[in-house]
Amino acid sequence: MAEKQQSAYAGNGYIRSGDTEAAAAHNMREQRKKKRNKCILYILLFIVFQTAIITVFALTIMKVRTPRFRIRGAAITDFNAGTAASPSLRATITPEFTVKNANFGRYKYRNTTVEFFYRGTRVGQVSVPNSKAGWRSTKRFIHSAVELNLSGSPQLDEDLRAGVVPITSTARMGGKVELIFIMKKNKASNMNCTMNIVTASPQSRRSSNRRNHWHRPTPIHEAEAAHDGAELRKKKRAKCLLYIPVFAIFQIAVITVFALTVMKVKTPKFRIREATLSDFTAGADSLPATLSAELAVKNANFGPYKYRSTTEEFFYRGAKIGEVLVPGSKANWKTTKEISSPAVELDLSGDPRLPGEVVRITSSAKMEGKVEMLFFMKKDRSTEMNCSMDIVTASRSVENIECE
Repeated sequence: MAEKQQSAYAGNGYIRSGDTEAAAAHNMREQRKKKRNKCILYILLFIVFQTAIITVFALTIMKVRTPRFRIRGAAITDFNAGTAASPSLRATITPEFTVKNANFGRYKYRNTTVEFFYRGTRVGQVSVPNSKAGWRSTKRFIHSAVELNLSGSPQLDEDLRAGVVPITSTARMGGKVELIFIMKKNKASNMNCTMNIVTASPQSRRSSNRRNHWHRPTPIHEAEAAHDGAELRKKKRAKCLLYIPVFAIFQIAVITVFALTVMKVKTPKFRIREATLSDFTAGADSLPATLSAELAVKNANFGPYKYRSTTEEFFYRGAKIGEVLVPGSKANWKTTKEISSPAVELDLSGDPRLPGEVVRITSSAKMEGKVEMLFFMKKDRSTEMNCSMDIVTASRSVENIECE
């Protein structure tokens, strides 16, 4: 007998136990290889994700936009027009300025001089004091009145007879945009607005705003320029050292939020939504019935939940009265999958308390499956059902469905 067993285990000079060990070692190598490949894939996906985050952040939050400095409107007082023999126009206007800041950081601007022109000749000016415009907002303000003095122009008489005197205003507002309370970027806004003074009924109306051309600043001494350049480079180096930890903190915050929201695996919920009865017959010490239940699998994850076949059991006072097989399927991400389970015959008999007006039954099941996050990471998740319901014999219905 022992010889037969030895011959059964050995064949062609090989021992079967050795084959089993070799197969196990091969499987372990394959598993390690798959894990290495998955690790490489995760690293590449993380790099792509981080690159996308940085690109979106740079093109939205960190993009510095040029603020807009404009005249929104103006009111006229002390209006006085000359005669045809001596054409002139003296008026006092009170302009309303706006500074529109579309950045994710406040804009601090310096003192600015706004000049007013009539056909190329300067006829007045006003100084706008330094202030700031909040992030993603438009600052409106009225500073002071401007006295316009138009005279000596050969075209003024024609404009006065036409009833419309064109006025242009130009200015260059310099300042800094402060992003995330640490990074500052110099930005200058150019104003080039036109308005018409209607002499028939003195009022001012803005007609258009145009972007002005860049004006070269007054040159400064070479030594001063070199000193300013060295100071600027020193500040940039200090800012760079500050940006690195700030960026690292931001990345940690992004990863933490991503891990606690998108990548957090939540346990799906398996419940009974409603149930109906058929083939209902109430007899002495028995209550045979067929129950059809509508089930629901709620998946709150950012990935589909693939579950296996599950057996749902029904009980009356601890005794099993029926069971039904729920076939395997999947619930898509952030959805609730509704399932119509097959009808189950409930064997309610042998209890002297049957039938009563209300028969309380319970159902339980354990559903197992996997949540697939971002189409590559899979996590085992199981959910348990523990529901109770009342069979009302008078109305032959199922009521008061409660699930934990």
